[in-house]
Amino acid sequence: IAREKGLFDFNQVVQVLCDKMVRRHPHVFGESDAADETAVKVNWEAIKQQERAAKGRAHDSALDGVPAGLPALQRAAKVQKKAAKVGFDWPESPPVRRQVDHELAELDEAMASGERAAIEDEFGDVLFTLVNLSRHLKLDPEQALRKATTKFERRFRQMEQDQPEPLDTLDDDALEAAWQQVKRTFNV
Repeated sequence: IAREKGLFDFNQVVQVLCDKMVRRHPHVFGESDAADETAVKVNWEAIKQQERAAKGRAHDSALDGVPAGLPALQRAAKVQKKAAKVGFDWPESPPVRRQVDHELAELDEAMASGERAAIEDEFGDVLFTLVNLSRHLKLDPEQALRKATTKFERRFRQMEQDQPEPLDTLDDDALEAAWQQVKRTFNV
């Protein structure tokens, strides 16, 4: 359709992508050398900065370029990664883990206040900090949550199958006992 309208064709798209690949990887295509991975990343950012300047888009923030439409966990991880590139980061995971506790304490305070907006704000901070911890642990938060959801679903379905009466007829103690039994017996 784009070719029929005279906008572009497949060959033009491929050429633009190839040019971009060669331009952004001079250490691969022979224009320069990079001593290590850090040098590659520094060069990459400099090249991207030149591209933005050539397009008349000055680099306003280290966080530029993270699409707003990404899933929330993925977007949080990308924003944090960009902030870390300019040194705004903890050096290792233990301080991040302590920050999770701090954020949970703030959530507890907000919950005690009963203020819905404050609760949502602090809950968001907890999630954001957990994403930061996942980055430090080199885990994909989206994948970790997906696996946890699948595990919960398997366990819950097993619990439903094991019970002679519907779950909504059980009291809290019976539900907890059934849940613990599924976890012990099936490890699903």
